[in-house]
Amino acid sequence: MKKILLVDTGLPYDMNTLKEKPLGGAETSLFLLGQALAYQGESVAILNTAGIFQRHEYLPFVISPLNEYNHYINETEIVICNRSIPEFIYKNASSKQIFLYCHDAYDQPAPQWFAANSKIFSLFKNIFMVSEWQKKTFRDYLNFPEDKMIVIGNPIDPTFHEGFSKRNENRLIFASIPYKGLEALPDIFLQVSLQTKKEIELHVYSSMGLYNRPEEDKEYEKIFRTLISMKGVTLFKPVDYRTLAKRMTEASFYVHPCLYHETFGMALVQAQAAGVIPICMNNGAVNEVVINNETGYIIDHTTILSKQGFTLFTDKLSEAICADSKSFFRMRTKAIKFSHEFWNTKIAAKCSKYF
Repeated sequence: MKKILLVDTGLPYDMNTLKEKPLGGAETSLFLLGQALAYQGESVAILNTAGIFQRHEYLPFVISPLNEYNHYINETEIVICNRSIPEFIYKNASSKQIFLYCHDAYDQPAPQWFAANSKIFSLFKNIFMVSEWQKKTFRDYLNFPEDKMIVIGNPIDPTFHEGFSKRNENRLIFASIPYKGLEALPDIFLQVSLQTKKEIELHVYSSMGLYNRPEEDKEYEKIFRTLISMKGVTLFKPVDYRTLAKRMTEASFYVHPCLYHETFGMALVQAQAAGVIPICMNNGAVNEVVINNETGYIIDHTTILSKQGFTLFTDKLSEAICADSKSFFRMRTKAIKFSHEFWNTKIAAKCSKYF
């Protein structure tokens, strides 16, 4: 049994958060990774900002406050830092295997800090990346050491998506932060409604409140008001992982305009785990998490903000809505199977090869 310490300076969470509260993707990933490592028989502790101590009911898995690191650091063999590295880790780096788990895009603050402080790379045995696209951009734009970067992906827990739900053939869903495509939704919904002549529905789960920054939603206030005024569109507050998984199983198509390059695309994988067909623009790493024409549709264009990109996207979505729902049975089945490639137990097994 290896003793593994996971360090997360991001949003707070506990053992029950995925069933009770919304949580950001990076934090969700680390929790699911820790849980799967414990399933494998490793002794796992997560230090995070929740400020509580909690022990899993039957796994060798605990969550503890960041300031309790002295209780763990000396006995720990392996340390995985989520997105950033606290000072107490690099001051106690000797004899430890230290890994960095990156989730951000190359143009975001965390990876840019590492690029500006490149001497710190020597501390890491490996840097876990979530996609080949992310790895390439970190190498090309930030000079991250290619020999240290290992692509493992982001984990999901497909068991949250299991069970029967009646699927609404005309329901679309968008469940991502606003800057990834919210502004394109009103025009998409209007155009597809006109083309299909069907009473389609769009369920939207989108808010910067997911990251405890609800004030940033003011930038999108006009778009939110427009969506609220549209018949067939329903806006929801962010929900917990389990609730979103259940609601995804009730939808037919995941609408993803991809206005910001996807470093991974966790919502796309979660949608497929629920048997929902994603339709997305070809931006970032989407080709790594959606198999075009097999588990979903990737539009052969990088932006929906162009006339051509918008037309290609809305034509494909309209075509899918108008098709016989039974024709998607094989695609939905394949999407669910493909999503299991990102099962947290498989991601944990990938990590373990490097310990």
